[in-house]
Amino acid sequence: MSDNSLPEWNDKDLCILLSRDKRAAFNEIYRRHWSKVFYSTYKILKDKELSKDITQEIFTSLWQKRHSNQIDNLTSYLYGMARNYAFRYLRDGRVAQFHLDRMQHVQIINQTEEAVNFNQLQELYEQSLTTLPERCREVFHLSRNENLSVKEIATRMGISPKTVENQITKAIKHLRLAFKEVVTILTFLLFA
Repeated sequence: MSDNSLPEWNDKDLCILLSRDKRAAFNEIYRRHWSKVFYSTYKILKDKELSKDITQEIFTSLWQKRHSNQIDNLTSYLYGMARNYAFRYLRDGRVAQFHLDRMQHVQIINQTEEAVNFNQLQELYEQSLTTLPERCREVFHLSRNENLSVKEIATRMGISPKTVENQITKAIKHLRLAFKEVVTILTFLLFA
């Protein structure tokens, strides 16, 4: 028997070879029947990823039980397994748990992505502030981080309230320009 002749063998003979640990026979069974098993589970579950997982479980079980299984009709055997596995998943509520797990995974990814994006925006903010003139940066810091009023900043720094207002306006314009590109890119990504 050569591996090239396996496609010509019938399922019953392949099952005999499978029970004798012939990996090539298993591979041929897998090649012939994978899509049929997948679609039979998919018809019941209507979930591609879960149906793929179940199909893999079925073929893993076929290999693991190759010595103890007495298979007369491989197609019927595999379809029966597919139906039983799919209904067991439904009965045990595994489908719901599978989707809950998937949703939690997506949520974790989204939270991680949001944290990364926030950190990147925070870095951009900090970098933009460092490019401001020192007095302007100090006025903006006192206004936004220490929540001081224009009058309090003017008194603390020994400058006029009008100068404080001008410095805050200058800082805000500078930040708007720095973030303009980011906002344009985000808008494009969200609405494209």
